[in-house]
Amino acid sequence: MTAANEFVPPTGTVVLLSADETGASGTASNLAAKSYNLAANTYSLIIIRAEVGLSTAVNAENNVRFEVKVGGVIKTSTRLWFPATGASDRFQVTGPLTWSESIQVATVISIGVTVVTGVGFWFIENLYVYGVLA
Repeated sequence: MTAANEFVPPTGTVVLLSADETGASGTASNLAAKSYNLAANTYSLIIIRAEVGLSTAVNAENNVRFEVKVGGVIKTSTRLWFPATGASDRFQVTGPLTWSESIQVATVISIGVTVVTGVGFWFIENLYVYGVLA
């Protein structure tokens, strides 16, 4: 029972659990480039969102895979790939990486990076974690 003046958020309210704006970047694979320790909770859904990107070297193939992991298990991934064009081209692209699922146990959420080929650099601009109230 709640007090008469106590605010109770409605079902479906989204709560920001972590807003990590510290960037990470590199040229080699990193299995946990950014991470967040999620505590045991009663949220109906956890939403994970990161902005990832790739900046290529001149006229070089670059192929990088970004992965959302929960408890060390890959849940989703996205690949950024640019071929060597032979025309002294450079590319830079950013985009979102998202995943959501019900996670009520304490675990580690991480963003991993696998460099398949490349001489450019990858970057992760941020990592946000939200909880949705049941």
